[in-house]
Amino acid sequence: MLFPLSKSFTSTRLFQSGGQHDSPSASRMWATGRDPDAEDRTLELHRMLTERKPFEEQLRVAKCRSESLRKQDVDFGRAHKEAIAEVQQRLDEAARENRQKTIDGIREANRMRAASEGVLADRMREQQESYTSQKKEMEERVKGLPKLCGAPPTRETAERREQRTSNRQAMKLQTRQYFEERRALQEKFEERPKRSFSQGAVGRPKDEVIEEKKADGLSALAKTGRDYEAQLEDLYSKHQKRVRAERRQREEDFQAHLDHRLAASDELFARRSALQEKIRSEAAEREERRQSRAKGFHGYSPKAKSERRLREEAARAKLAGATTSGGGAGGGFRSTA
Repeated sequence: MLFPLSKSFTSTRLFQSGGQHDSPSASRMWATGRDPDAEDRTLELHRMLTERKPFEEQLRVAKCRSESLRKQDVDFGRAHKEAIAEVQQRLDEAARENRQKTIDGIREANRMRAASEGVLADRMREQQESYTSQKKEMEERVKGLPKLCGAPPTRETAERREQRTSNRQAMKLQTRQYFEERRALQEKFEERPKRSFSQGAVGRPKDEVIEEKKADGLSALAKTGRDYEAQLEDLYSKHQKRVRAERRQREEDFQAHLDHRLAASDELFARRSALQEKIRSEAAEREERRQSRAKGFHGYSPKAKSERRLREEAARAKLAGATTSGGGAGGGFRSTA
């Protein structure tokens, strides 16, 4: 079976008409109005009612009449089982084909993957071999080139070595003479009388020169202090501007994030409300369809009664009413035949 179901469920119209079928499912067709023995059965029923046959006779007649219907039910059940077996067989074949296709696809994917990995490995091996060969050729070509600075210098001769040694000794002698001349000049300066060069030709008092230098130093120091204070003020102003700009940017970013969050919350609430409204409307429509749905006939399609059957039912009802009225009067019912 496709799935475990009860026999009563498999006989419903939903199971018979559901799915795709090559041939229409077998359905029971009522033979009302097309049975040639209907008139005989009607006359027999009238005769039984007029002769007041026992109920066992009615059961026997009903059993005989239902034998053909029972055979039709057996044939219908056999055809139904064969249809179910055929559907099950087709589904099993389709499942086997799908399983085989899946297995073939997996094998093909594994084969293509292995081939791709093999091609990638060969390509990387070729690249490595090409790089190794190119590097080896480059090293051989570099080794074959001449040296960067030319041929090595020739070894110096003995004369050149003696000259280099003599030059070093001459440099030491000149250095010693330079320091001796400097020492002699310093001694000469110390022997002269001490005098300030700032006094000039006419000479200035020493205290005036000191005061002038002191005033110049104080003015330079004050100017340096003012420049430093101006630099600090400029630095603090730039820092305050940068802090205010960063704070304003953070506030704008936070406000934008808050607006986005509120908009997302509103959108989510609207979608949720729409979904809930849709679910409620679908449930109401489904309940309305269920309430307005007609009663099922368990797989059998109802057929409209023919005029002949309507006349027979009217005759039976009239006959039943006449029988009831005759029995109540005590006179009975006599057959005109």
